[in-house]
Amino acid sequence: MLRKRYYILFVARDEDGRVRKIPLPLHYAYGFVAAALVGAFTIVGLAGSYTRMLLKTESFNQVRMDRENLRKDYKQMAQIAHDRDVQVASLGALANEVASLYGLKQNKLGASKAAAKAAAAPTPATLTGSRSSFLSISFMPCGARR
Repeated sequence: MLRKRYYILFVARDEDGRVRKIPLPLHYAYGFVAAALVGAFTIVGLAGSYTRMLLKTESFNQVRMDRENLRKDYKQMAQIAHDRDVQVASLGALANEVASLYGLKQNKLGASKAAAKAAAAPTPATLTGSRSSFLSISFMPCGARR
């Protein structure tokens, strides 16, 4: 004779004082264990996914804070550069006033242009001198040194 395998689940006592027994077939128990395992894996997977999401969020927040700090530092440095430009402009204006008061101002740009123009454009005196030096070199006897 083939006996069916089952588990007995004791629930509670009846009003009469008898213990209630509920027979549970073995395939139900296997189904319960399988569902518990699937549920455990699902919970572990969700916890891992949530942990990964938390780590990404933390990284994103760190990048955002770094960006805000860089933006703040950039604005501060731009303000410092602007202040320095204003200081340089005012010092330049003061230097021009002092130079004009003492008569020390020279037009360096105009002087350098005039010197470059004089060097580039030959005058008649320089041409005559160049011609005479050329003629004296070409008619010198051999072996004579200047």
